[in-house]
Amino acid sequence: MNKFATTCAILMMCVLAVSAKADGEYCYALALQGGGDKGAYQAGALAQIIEDSDPSEIQYDVVSGVSVGSINAGYFCEFPKGQELDAVESMLNRWDHLSSDKVYKNWKWGGPVRGIFKEKSLYNSSPLREYLQQEIKEPKRGIIVAATNAHLGTQKIWDENDSLETLQKAILASSSFPGFFEPVDDLGDGVTYYDGGNSYSVNIFGAINKCVDYGFDYDHIVVDVIMNSGAVLNKMNVSDYKTLPMVMRYLEIERYYDTMELLERALQDFEGVNFRYLVVPSKKVEPTIIPMDFSHKEIQKMIKEGREDAKKVLSEEHGANYRKVLEFHQLKMNAQFKGDYAEFLSARE
Repeated sequence: MNKFATTCAILMMCVLAVSAKADGEYCYALALQGGGDKGAYQAGALAQIIEDSDPSEIQYDVVSGVSVGSINAGYFCEFPKGQELDAVESMLNRWDHLSSDKVYKNWKWGGPVRGIFKEKSLYNSSPLREYLQQEIKEPKRGIIVAATNAHLGTQKIWDENDSLETLQKAILASSSFPGFFEPVDDLGDGVTYYDGGNSYSVNIFGAINKCVDYGFDYDHIVVDVIMNSGAVLNKMNVSDYKTLPMVMRYLEIERYYDTMELLERALQDFEGVNFRYLVVPSKKVEPTIIPMDFSHKEIQKMIKEGREDAKKVLSEEHGANYRKVLEFHQLKMNAQFKGDYAEFLSARE
């Protein structure tokens, strides 16, 4: 085969690869934020969106996930387009059966104290590694997983083109809350990775750019975003907080401003994209001492709240909640509103 024919064959293969992904008029993208056990809220919200929507409008071509959002992305992307109801049913079932012993355990001979002085984390997260190896399957749609390069402080991306073993480790890295769970250093490049939320709490940019790679123009890209807490800053009485809850509150505040900056930049940089649904917690989510406290009662409560918030968003016009969240942010920044997001929503009614 001559050089020209070889080049044409390669180009044709590329076209076919893209068309296999871009098989509709629109590219539907979903971005899932991190947030520990609050991923249950995300699962409830996504289930409500899937169950109450036109099936043709929720066949996501790509799902991006950060931290626990990457675990949910892995759950969802196990199912091909057209099987969204099966995907959320499976996701809810996994959350229903999840418990802390499947995620982390104390170190032998010393527990968290040993973690502080002898290990790289307070807790031994080997159960999470084993769990992901069992539960994360080959993706059947586009997936983007983000973790933080601990050496450079930059974001690293993996997708459906990586091997399953690599993807499982990448999701583990993305979910490794620094200080609490072990970082991941066996991805084959000599780099240590941990929680993707340390670089970007939600990867809207990656989801949109994946659709662009599939050949879609901005006006044919539809984006849904499900937050866990990072888009709202609730009032908290911290007077009785001890060390770890105070650290968690600090991180919550930091993540809020990071998330709002990412949201504003996405809306500015991708003019023409249809930012359709933004689901965020409307109720206070009290921080727990451990960022992944998998109480069955709390998981069911968060799933219920996710469903309720999604139902409200679905009843409004496209883009309405993006505008409300940004309005709340501007009022908070200018000290014109002292309440939390739930109080803000109540005041607008």
